[in-house]
Amino acid sequence: MAKVGQIFTILSFMFPKSLAKLCNQLLTEADFDMNARQYLGASAFISLLGGLVMFFVSMTLFRGSPLELPLGFFVAILSFIIVESLFFVFLYITADNRAKKIEEVLPDALFMVSANIRAGMTTENAVMASAKPEFGPLEEEIRRMSAKTFGGASLNQAMMEMSGRVRSTSLKRAVRLLVEGNSLGGQMAALLYEVGQDMRNVAQLKRELMNITLMYTIFIIFSCVIASPLLFATSVYYTQLSETISSRVTINPSELPAGATGFLGKIGGSKSDTSSKITGEDMHNFAIACIVVTTFFSSLVLAQIRHGKLNPALKYIPIFMSLALAFFFAAGFALKMLFKSLMPS
Repeated sequence: MAKVGQIFTILSFMFPKSLAKLCNQLLTEADFDMNARQYLGASAFISLLGGLVMFFVSMTLFRGSPLELPLGFFVAILSFIIVESLFFVFLYITADNRAKKIEEVLPDALFMVSANIRAGMTTENAVMASAKPEFGPLEEEIRRMSAKTFGGASLNQAMMEMSGRVRSTSLKRAVRLLVEGNSLGGQMAALLYEVGQDMRNVAQLKRELMNITLMYTIFIIFSCVIASPLLFATSVYYTQLSETISSRVTINPSELPAGATGFLGKIGGSKSDTSSKITGEDMHNFAIACIVVTTFFSSLVLAQIRHGKLNPALKYIPIFMSLALAFFFAAGFALKMLFKSLMPS
């Protein structure tokens, strides 16, 4: 295992120091007890392996093509970037989920600390007594903070270190207020209660905003996951049907009215010009590209509306893309089965 760790550490030096620093911060916020260099090395090893596999797969698929080698390298590099990105997406999602759990119980924890101080406890003992199992990840952070204070560190320093371990803007603001109040000699019990009450009011406002934007959310999800794939599947099927029918019909262009020859040429009716006609395969590829782009930006818009930040879009993008593409292929298959008699064999 030691040799494997050394190999991962060596591989990690292919990344810049700034990326290693970001990875270390995300590992801390996700509460993973792992060295950043080893995590980067492990991700690089798996990404290189995935890129190598996709290189051989692409070489097999494009065998005989003049662009066989360039396409192979392109697919390999793209696969490496995608797999490596997934490792960071995992850290972002884990850190955000942990911060969300802490934000939900933080007001109750502040109320409990305030009540303990009012009951006569010192601030350090009041903080330690508020570490309850029902607080989840916050309990672990409170215990770490209490251990530092009893070990000789100041309460302000311990609180600042705790805020640095959680990817939460609300927690950082609350800790900054508490540190300033404690430094200026304020009434900690009253200050803790007011900060907890403000955080609870902010959470209530966020829930109300989410309820207000519920219709926008439903419309965006319906448009990008259901309506858009269904319309694209219909267009693709119509193009394929028109192409199949027109390929079996011989039309004399001189007998058609003005303007009709150009239209038939676009859908495949004119056999003399095959360079400019739109085929069913072209329409199929165009539909998939549009669905991918639409779901990507819809996820960004939805994340901004619902959460006020773009990070949650990392969870929405793969779900929306998978559902939209699945519905697109299912709708296309259903249309072929439903109108099978119209499609010439």
